[in-house]
Amino acid sequence: MIADDALLEWQEIHGRYYGIPQATVERAISGEQDLIADIDYKGVQAIRKIYPKNVITVFIQPPSLQTLIERMKARGDTEPEIGKRLMRVPTEMTFASECDYLIVNDDLDEAAEALYAVVIAERSRRKITKLIAQHASPPAPFSFEVATAVVNNGDVLARDSSATLPVEPVAQTEQPHEAALRSVQTHLGIPPRLDNLISPLPAAVGAIAPVGIEFNPHRGGDCVTMIYVYRLPQRITPPDGWRWTPQDEANLPHQVQHALAASPT
Repeated sequence: MIADDALLEWQEIHGRYYGIPQATVERAISGEQDLIADIDYKGVQAIRKIYPKNVITVFIQPPSLQTLIERMKARGDTEPEIGKRLMRVPTEMTFASECDYLIVNDDLDEAAEALYAVVIAERSRRKITKLIAQHASPPAPFSFEVATAVVNNGDVLARDSSATLPVEPVAQTEQPHEAALRSVQTHLGIPPRLDNLISPLPAAVGAIAPVGIEFNPHRGGDCVTMIYVYRLPQRITPPDGWRWTPQDEANLPHQVQHALAASPT
């Protein structure tokens, strides 16, 4: 692989050769995957020059030289090999301050949890970096929509086919009650008035509470339906595809029935 120039970097350490295959790294980067490379500081410096935006460095430090020596003995290293390894320690330790993270490998489980936390944190940071580059907002795990009941004297305007209420998604730049008024305008062609919305709570600054909500889990992201009641002061001729339906025959959410009972006029 050295002869074929198939390695991003390679080093001879303690008489052994180590290297990172370029194809493996390129595939991971293109597929937005994570790779963990257990390499020495010279290898880190080399690969960081090639991929300055893709490399996160974590310095793994033994709790003490005594522990390091005991671990090398436990894995079968000879004293000459250990001595050769220890000669590199001062130089390697100076590299710690150039890394992004430092983990002291005292307790193995705690060190593993720390490394896992680094991976999770960097995945989150990568998402934010991508959003900043795209000048975008993060995708919401849920969305809002409004269902608006338009009523007059015991009847409700509903679709001919299903006797259901008009539903409208809430745009990112508007309040739900504004979407309800827009729904009245869009579906029924009625110039909406804010004071015709029924609300069980006093109007807050810039917002009017719905009479109820429904939660609809979806695979692509959960949806919350805000339910509003719009009372028409005068009866109108229904547009095509709509009809006046008695409230007890319409497919009204129970929150609408309760709101109408509490505000009969």
